[in-house]
Amino acid sequence: MIFKDLPKRLSRGITLVSSPYYEADSVAFIHFMIHGELLYIDMMAVAPAHRRQRLGKTLMSQAEQYAGSRGCRRAKVMVDQGNSRAHTFYRKLGYKTIRYIDQSECYELEKTLPLRG
Repeated sequence: MIFKDLPKRLSRGITLVSSPYYEADSVAFIHFMIHGELLYIDMMAVAPAHRRQRLGKTLMSQAEQYAGSRGCRRAKVMVDQGNSRAHTFYRKLGYKTIRYIDQSECYELEKTLPLRG
């Protein structure tokens, strides 16, 4: 990822953040976009000192619920080839590896979202 592209990427879609208390610095975030019936997880990160506190799982759940309430039926995320921790994380949340993309050296994972009404 190129850092100069971040403002443009973040200007599209929705970003949720997590902080330990009101007005505290953010310790985790998720950025996602909705394209019709597809939820696309663009970026997610949890500060190292705050990992293993279920923040990532909570942010993913919030994004999936939000998208589901707006008619999304599937969720997709791309995981870098060397990021086995993220790959395991998403698989535990029900994402299945669809394919490996040589050009970008990443895995595409997908999950069916429950119908919400």
